[in-house]
Amino acid sequence: MAHTQIDGSNGFAAFTKLQDKLGYSPRELGLHMGIPPRTLDRRLQTETLSELETYKAEFIALALKKAEEVFADPETARHWMSSELPILEYRRPIEIAVTPTGYEQVRAILGRILAGTF
Repeated sequence: MAHTQIDGSNGFAAFTKLQDKLGYSPRELGLHMGIPPRTLDRRLQTETLSELETYKAEFIALALKKAEEVFADPETARHWMSSELPILEYRRPIEIAVTPTGYEQVRAILGRILAGTF
């Protein structure tokens, strides 16, 4: 998958936009992205993300966008992204979608929902 930055230079604006779309606090989103609390505090102070953290935010944003398309409702998409799903061994799509493989897995599940085979 080619790298397409959803924000601009450092990904922090993408993080805050994603936080707003999901209705999460910075700590909640950071937790789902695997950012330790003290590291997150530094990120919030400097308003920067590492390249890896930016990728994670991008994958979550892409998964959320796909969920919004599938469910045709942002609130339903947000709820689904935060729900523990049996097909994901009771993990949440937001937790899975932070890697290329996880994102593809979430996208495949959404495709099955859209096709009516889930």
